[in-house]
Amino acid sequence: MRKVPIVALGLLLLAFTGILSAASITIPANLYGHFNQIGSGICEDANNNNFACGPVATANSMRMLDKKYGTDLIGDLDGDLDIDDDDVGLVAGTLSGLMGCAACNGGTTVSGLINGKRQYLDLVAPGKYYVHAQASPMFQWFFDELTRGQDIEVLLGFYNAQGNRIGGHFITLNGISGMDMNNDGFLDNGANIDFIDPSGGVDRNRSIYEFNNHTLGTNYNVGGNVVTTVIEFGIAESPVPEPGTVVLMLASVPALLWIRRRKAAR
Repeated sequence: MRKVPIVALGLLLLAFTGILSAASITIPANLYGHFNQIGSGICEDANNNNFACGPVATANSMRMLDKKYGTDLIGDLDGDLDIDDDDVGLVAGTLSGLMGCAACNGGTTVSGLINGKRQYLDLVAPGKYYVHAQASPMFQWFFDELTRGQDIEVLLGFYNAQGNRIGGHFITLNGISGMDMNNDGFLDNGANIDFIDPSGGVDRNRSIYEFNNHTLGTNYNVGGNVVTTVIEFGIAESPVPEPGTVVLMLASVPALLWIRRRKAAR
């Protein structure tokens, strides 16, 4: 049976400008790939240091899109009649080339990841998905994207005590939760994210917190001189709306205008 798009949910979510009093959304981790970048041979330097977090995080997230939307971004590429993490790894290798992942330059840039992701989608699923990104994403952006069933790659930035950026790491986000029970506009203690870490190909959970400008930090830490980890970017890909969805969205515009006129007339 064909699913009917629920436009009302989107309208309700747009009504919120801050953090919901209590909000939690998780896409089951078993829908995603769990390919491990370590030892993969993708984007490694001469000392076997691996910098493939960008393409691997992206390939792991594409597995979820296939299961949710019935596309074929990750096919049975090794011909063993089973789509598994070996196939995810082969796609990650292709993405590495498209994204310009280079060990000598520390891995993948945000622009490289976005452009490479778009190129791959145009090759294997033309017209099915579009890629969008958000710099310094806030809690609500992540919550809304996950609620819509989108995949999200997140760039974490690592900073030392002097405030200098000394590295970064891409992960695949699959859940976020937080509360603002005192309604001060900031996350309470206990907020967290769920994600698949390409370093190990494992599920992880880490605390998150807000800075004064409402951007997010997390306690994900690789040790060494890292004292602060900032959530710098979110990159998502969304299914192109079906014609029926577009019609319903356009049909809702007159109603919204009528509501606004009614309010203005009061």
